[in-house]
Formats: sequence, C-alpha cells, structure tokens
Amino acid sequence: MNRKRVNWVWLLAVMMLLPIMQGCIGMTSVSGGPISGQVLEDSSGKPVVGAIVLGLWQGDAGYGTTVCIHVESAITDAEGRYHIPAWKKSHMYSVSSRRPFYKLTYKAGYQEAQAIGKNAEFESLVLDTNSREQRLQNLLGVSPKCGSGDESEKNQIPLLRAVYEEAQSLAKTKEDKKVLDLLLFDLEIIELGYKAAEKRYVER
Repeated sequence: MNRKRVNWVWLLAVMMLLPIMQGCIGMTSVSGGPISGQVLEDSSGKPVVGAIVLGLWQGDAGYGTTVCIHVESAITDAEGRYHIPAWKKSHMYSVSSRRPFYKLTYKAGYQEAQAIGKNAEFESLVLDTNSREQRLQNLLGVSPKCGSGDESEKNQIPLLRAVYEEAQSLAKTKEDKKVLDLLLFDLEIIELGYKAAEKRYVER
C-alpha cells in the first residue's frame, strides 16, 4: 500500500469516528447513592408502608446554574424501609453530590414532617388535616420535574401516578378537574413525551 493510500485510509477512519468523538467530548462519569432509610408516622412512630421516596440529583451547568441529571425512586416495605440503589452513567455535567439534592417522600393522605432528631435517614409523615380543596392544591406541588433526558426520567412515574390517583379520589367540581388535568399532564409528559402530552391536554 503506497503512502497516499495510507493517508487516505487514515483520513477516512478519522471522519467516521468524528461524530462519536464529538459526542464524547465533555462527557464524564457521574454517580450517586446508594441511600437507605425508614419512613415513620410522626404521631405514633409506626412504619409507613407503601410510601414513595423520590431522589433527584443535580449537576453544575456553570454560571451558578444547576440542572437535574438523574432521578431514582423507591417504595417503603412493611417496616417502612426503602433503598435507593447506586447509579452510574456518563453525562456532560458533573454531579454535585453522591446524595440527592432533593428528596421527596409521598403517601396518600400524608404530608412531610421534619426529620426525626438529627438522623436524616429517618423521615416522618403526618396526616394531612387540610380541607379537600387545599389537599388538591398541595398535590400540585408534590410532583417535581427532572428533565434528565434519559431513561431515569421514568422513575418519576410511580409518584406522578399515585398523586394523580389520589387527586381523582378527591376531585368533585369543575375547578378540581383543572387540577386533575395538570397532574395528568405532568404524568403524560414522562409517559408519552411532551408533544403527545400537550396534544392530549389541549383536547381535554
């Protein structure tokens, strides 16, 4: 093989690899977790079964801006315990901490209370004694969004579905239906994608 042909083959190989190389530029390995804990009822200290714990991890996008890059969720067992597994992936932003920057615990009919003592691994929930209307409004704030851009987004679905189902059981008026539509919109964005969810929201 002559020198010109070798140079040509080398150039062709570089051109074929360029898109892959460009996609990897700036990518770094990020990870978080694992996290274990227990959710208890504040008044009785009894374990809360079936509570959903959601953890969101953020990355530093520069200039003081942060973005959500990963989401995990878990459901408490018969002893109120949960475990969020460790995760690892490539991302263009470095993760800020191995622990989530935002953690939310949800159970129908309850609201979050202060952590018990100084041990953040123990969380407590209290019965929500607000009116039906106020509970519906509170549910709008229970569904934080994480546009991580990958499959981890779908880990929000159990929480979003549970919140929507609780809202369904409370809704009675036309105003209540507006809340339901917004909650369903949040759920369908993750399940179907934004365009399909927006179309359904407009049609409703």
